[in-house]
Amino acid sequence: MDSWGKEKKSMINKSFPEIVLDDIERLIENGIAESKTIEYKRELPNNSDEAKKEFLADVSSFANSEGGDILFGIEAENGNPTKLSNLHIADNDKARLQYESIIRDGIAPRIKFDIKIIDINNTKVLLIRIYKSWNKPHRVEYKNTHKFYSRHSAGKYLLDIEDLRNAFLSSNQITEKIRAFINIRNQAILDNEGIQPLEGKGKIAFYIIPIDSLISDRRINVFNLKTDLFPPYCNRWNSRINLEGYVNYSKGNGGYCYSYVQIYRSGIIEAVFSLSERQDGKQLIPSKTYEKEIINSTKKYLEILKSLEIFPPIVFGLSFINIRGYNLGVDINSEDIRYTKDILHLPETIINEYSDEIDRLLRDTFDSVWNAFGFEKSFNYDENGRWIE
Repeated sequence: MDSWGKEKKSMINKSFPEIVLDDIERLIENGIAESKTIEYKRELPNNSDEAKKEFLADVSSFANSEGGDILFGIEAENGNPTKLSNLHIADNDKARLQYESIIRDGIAPRIKFDIKIIDINNTKVLLIRIYKSWNKPHRVEYKNTHKFYSRHSAGKYLLDIEDLRNAFLSSNQITEKIRAFINIRNQAILDNEGIQPLEGKGKIAFYIIPIDSLISDRRINVFNLKTDLFPPYCNRWNSRINLEGYVNYSKGNGGYCYSYVQIYRSGIIEAVFSLSERQDGKQLIPSKTYEKEIINSTKKYLEILKSLEIFPPIVFGLSFINIRGYNLGVDINSEDIRYTKDILHLPETIINEYSDEIDRLLRDTFDSVWNAFGFEKSFNYDENGRWIE
């Protein structure tokens, strides 16, 4: 099947910002029918309570299943798109904000979604992309309505008690699997029994975990990544196949290893590097260089996952290991606050699109690191939330 027929997170196989009217028209030309991941609507919902409830039911059903796209402004017969209906929208920004507000206020817990109006020569289509949730089930909360919906190939349906139980169990199990994986890997690295033993005391590990790697049996061919998968702080490395997949690792003078990156056959990526030891004996975490290295490495690793057709959502996890007694290297006037535990693990971050700006996305994570050492936030971001080179 071609790229329009593959079963992806949504039927339009492009990142949200890149979707244009040509992509919408191609759906019609190729006869892409409604399915579990796409639905067509001739008109926008009106302002009645019943119409808003129906709208919220549609949106929540995507979040509770595989995610997907709802397109308003397309006529369809028996689920097959026939032509653009050309929506009548007086103010694009006002309409977008209106529907954003309805979704935010009418679905609990809140879901991840994007909305835009594609407007070319007064031909308008409103596109809502709903992302598959790992925090489901989500319910419609509007005007005394408290209902749960999901989707199959024929459209949405109301969840029954057994469906709800399974949805809650699935969400909790995914979260538990992520935390368990990270905890096991952190302990192995603390014991210096990681994928590759590393020199030095303190380590920084970060994990890139596609949700699909936890809920599917897919196994990828990782053996063609020798030249693309670079370890942190490294431009030359050694490589080897292992039981888990493939590892690239760096070696310094004397053959000492100070960083590695492992890609598992499931698509999970684990990268670890040692904190440099100072001649004066001070145990410091470099407050700027480690952030830069993680941002740049994460961008590259996500490009690799994208090339392997592994799609978001993807979980990012960051841990500092064996850092008891370390402090954050900021400046000579900052208070000397030393960390008192062996492991510092930060709350996970969700990457919902490959187009996400990674430096912005990781800001809360880096702020939390600074919080652990007595600072309000990372000093390495400007007022617009961009990382400062």
